[in-house]
Amino acid sequence: MRLIALLSLVLFAAACGPTMPDRIHPELLEKPSDELADRLEMVEREIILIPDQKEKLGEKMLATKVTLKAAEKALAQATEEQKSLKAALSEANKAKDQAKIDQLTQELAQKDQEVAQRAAIRDYQAEAQKTQQAKLDLLNAQLSAKVAEQMLVQAQIAQEFQATEEGQAMKGHEPINPEPFQKYLEAVQKKLAEQVKKTGEQAAHFESLTQPEPVAAPTTEAPAATQASPMEEPAPEAATQAASMEEPAPEAATPATP
Repeated sequence: MRLIALLSLVLFAAACGPTMPDRIHPELLEKPSDELADRLEMVEREIILIPDQKEKLGEKMLATKVTLKAAEKALAQATEEQKSLKAALSEANKAKDQAKIDQLTQELAQKDQEVAQRAAIRDYQAEAQKTQQAKLDLLNAQLSAKVAEQMLVQAQIAQEFQATEEGQAMKGHEPINPEPFQKYLEAVQKKLAEQVKKTGEQAAHFESLTQPEPVAAPTTEAPAATQASPMEEPAPEAATQAASMEEPAPEAATPATP
């Protein structure tokens, strides 16, 4: 049942990608050869692993979203305070109040530094979010490629069965040709390779960034939110080396042969 639910998700996603061939009728899959049965079992095991990886990544994405929102709010507040100080300094200059000018100039310098720090924190978290999204897109591409590979193996099973005496006697099914399934797999694998490259580039860019130090908040402000990093999530197992990252890089699926 879990595999059927997974396939429903992939079928929905396929509407935006290469045209997916029709599914093979279960009656044609009941008597596979040992070799094809082993291949089908291996692919289906790999399919079932991917949603667990997506779930773990989704939890980290939620934490990063909350952290980014807090960073944006803190930056907006600091920016408003910066504007107020600039306005007050302008008034002090007009009044030629040197003591006030000196005080506000010092306060504004500190606020400028805080705004710059908070902007750096916001930008870092935004890049963290982009990196995690790229990894999620990669997992979805891997899932689509594995399902396409599963469909090709099923087409090969059905073709072999239809060549038997029992298969020839079974009525109500069109002859199965694995070629459209092979072409579909190749098209999906091409999109997977593109996503592997894109994810690797984004991950490498994020890894090159320096994580900003948290702002030492005044006692009147809430402590700065803990910064999240997308580098902790496990990488997909079935993917090609995409970039130098802390976790193993994703691999592009190997095209299955008919």
